Amino acid sequence: MIDNSDRISPRFKSKLPRIMNEICNGLLVIEPAIKEMAVPLRDLLDFLDFEIQKVEVQISHAPLNRADARKLPQLNAWLSELTSLRKDFDVALVVSPIQFVREMVKRVDQTFGV
Repeated sequence: MIDNSDRISPRFKSKLPRIMNEICNGLLVIEPAIKEMAVPLRDLLDFLDFEIQKVEVQISHAPLNRADARKLPQLNAWLSELTSLRKDFDVALVVSPIQFVREMVKRVDQTFGV
């Protein structure tokens, strides 16, 4: 690791350890909470996937039943809404800020030797 500490302003150099310490302390607080939250989020996604599959089956069977065939536009609209929600709701994106911050801390450490 190259010591770049002489390349940064003395004011930034003096504040950087405190800033990095605050970031790391924040990670200690939020990381367990986000990991804990990921479990019910995955449960929610499982239920959402089930609902999508259920509506897809209803749509595939609707042409066989005249009453259900009339509901087809509503079922398609509901399926569209569910699939849109599922597409936009990615657990990996919810928990990814932790990894992003860890990588940023690592790079700052490597760059400035904090």
